[in-house]
Amino acid sequence: HPSPFAVLVVGGTRPDATTYQELLRGSLFQVLAARSASETTRLLVRLRPRAVLLHLDADDEAAWELLARLKHGADGEPPIPVLAVVGKEDCDKALALGAERCVTAAPAREELLEALRSLGGGSRAPRVLVIDDDAVGRYLMRTFLRDTSCIVSEASGGREGLEAARRERPDVIFCDLYMPDMGGLEVLSELKADPTTHDIPVVVNTAKSLSSDERAEPAP
Repeated sequence: HPSPFAVLVVGGTRPDATTYQELLRGSLFQVLAARSASETTRLLVRLRPRAVLLHLDADDEAAWELLARLKHGADGEPPIPVLAVVGKEDCDKALALGAERCVTAAPAREELLEALRSLGGGSRAPRVLVIDDDAVGRYLMRTFLRDTSCIVSEASGGREGLEAARRERPDVIFCDLYMPDMGGLEVLSELKADPTTHDIPVVVNTAKSLSSDERAEPAP
């Protein structure tokens, strides 16, 4: 299932990808790295990332050609927004070829998060469903998602959450493990059994300390 929070790093070095992972730690953005043209193409098709972080060197013709291709999208899909990691002298060229924004090679965390949040392009905002009977828990999850451009909806119980999932088809679901009417694992089982919701990623969470037996309980 395509991740609505994936950020694909193309070019640069392995330490560069690690740096971005550290900068985005604690947010929902997931950093993936592509090391070749074929791997870039495969990940773009399979994941439809939220954005491409493209390293552009003045003499790297392949990277500039990739930027031009990304501008037009593929197979009827909207283009994926590109953040160009480029020197100031080449930023205008990158923007002219289709980059949404330019960022420095070593951006600050807030600079990078603000750039990712600002991306619109042709892609829609990711939709997140939070299922939790505790209003405080739902509020905390909304606060956690503040660093993203997600559209967040809420359900105050398992059955209400199932109805919302079938109606809204969100990109990802956060579901509390313990709820009075229907627990998180039961919700997960119902979602996986329904062809309209079986491919939606689900994160089952709880504030309760789990015993070793509870931790070992298999998910559906």
